Amino acid sequence: MFAKIVALLALCTSTGYALTLQEALEKAYQNNPTLSAAKNQANASRYQAYAGRGALLPTLSAEGTWGVTTYDQNSQTDTIHPRTGALTLTQPIFTGGNLSYAAAAANYNAKAAGADAAGAAGSILLQTVAAYTGTLAAAAQVSATESLVASLEKQEAAAIARLNAGEGTRTDRALTVARLKTAQGNLATAIAAYQSASQNLQNLLGIRGEETERGEEDKTTQGEQSVPAAISSWQLTWPEPAPALYVSHPKTEEEEEKESLPAAYPSPTTVTPPQIPASNLSPARPLPVAHPTLQAAEARAKAADKTYKSQRGKLLPSLNAVATTAYGEDTSTARTSGTQSSVQLQLNIPIFKGFSEFNTTRAAAANRLASADALRAAKNTLEANIINSNNNLEAYKTTWQAASAAAEAQQDYTTSIEKTYSYGEASLLDLLDARQSLAATKAAAAKAKADYITSTYAVLEAQGQLQTPPQR
Repeated sequence: MFAKIVALLALCTSTGYALTLQEALEKAYQNNPTLSAAKNQANASRYQAYAGRGALLPTLSAEGTWGVTTYDQNSQTDTIHPRTGALTLTQPIFTGGNLSYAAAAANYNAKAAGADAAGAAGSILLQTVAAYTGTLAAAAQVSATESLVASLEKQEAAAIARLNAGEGTRTDRALTVARLKTAQGNLATAIAAYQSASQNLQNLLGIRGEETERGEEDKTTQGEQSVPAAISSWQLTWPEPAPALYVSHPKTEEEEEKESLPAAYPSPTTVTPPQIPASNLSPARPLPVAHPTLQAAEARAKAADKTYKSQRGKLLPSLNAVATTAYGEDTSTARTSGTQSSVQLQLNIPIFKGFSEFNTTRAAAANRLASADALRAAKNTLEANIINSNNNLEAYKTTWQAASAAAEAQQDYTTSIEKTYSYGEASLLDLLDARQSLAATKAAAAKAKADYITSTYAVLEAQGQLQTPPQR
């Protein structure tokens, strides 16, 4: 069992490829398939915007024919080759705003797709932080539970020896065995949780499952050292919290004089994580205009407005200028040929199309109202996320401090109980309870530490500051 645990926790040992959180974020930003899909969708929308602009430009088309005609008259056969050709240049003059508004709508849709990609990046990077720290917390859970199992196995052997020597009781051994079986079950659960967490991290980093199964190496290299594809062969280390604390609103000079924020979060080893001024939590403050969710909602609202105006323009007359030059050779035996040029104004007035354009325009108007409502909802959601992320940071900070203090206190208590038990002044039940509580408090402290670190990045994501891996 011990060998199995050591192999499973290879990422926490001193061997293997060292993967920092910063490197994990960069790898996820480059390789995550969900984020790649969002980036490609943004590129597709950008090209659609280019296509919309092209509709405003003149169009030039060419056409031609060539044939063979045979005449049989008075026992005489004659063959000619009639040819025609034409060039047509068309320039839209007035389309009721249809083409110009459609091009503007495509441009805003491209901006919305770009903002969606930035928002997807923030979400994926935050998930990567949670998966990275969650994997470490799960490994700590396995390690603590494995230590408990090892101590209980030794305790069981000691109980058997004392029973055989006539110094112990069957009750002591039965109690030890019961706690051992419970701990072994908890260990199996912890191993499954660790495997799930590491698989989640692997997926976020964009590593293919077949590469991991075959034990092949990822193509990514760092210097001369190859990066193994398997998460279990990586060495993860506890990271620092987010590199900076961003505020959710621009401050006036007067506010800057009254309050200041730390340049960076302190290390989790310190006892006083950053305090967030209450004014930062005020819902009346302006929202960060650079947040991708807000940018996407604003772009979609503008796109819906332009789409409505474009659709409305289809109900109006349209005017095009058409210039044509043509060359032709007729099929008669005279074989005459000539060139003809013309310039025309084409006026198209829609009269009745079965109400299709009319109802499509009404649908576009309703969609414009829906997009405006979605923008207001996005603002409310973003405001709530900023407040909640700040509040969660405070809550997780307090939880981490309490869990760390509890783990230290439980360690001291367990050490004391082990000494008193060796002197015969504490019962076996006290010893087993102390060791079991120690394993639980260590796991809780690791989980609280992971939650606290993740919450610092959640503050960045809520304020639109996690669109790319942060640089320290």
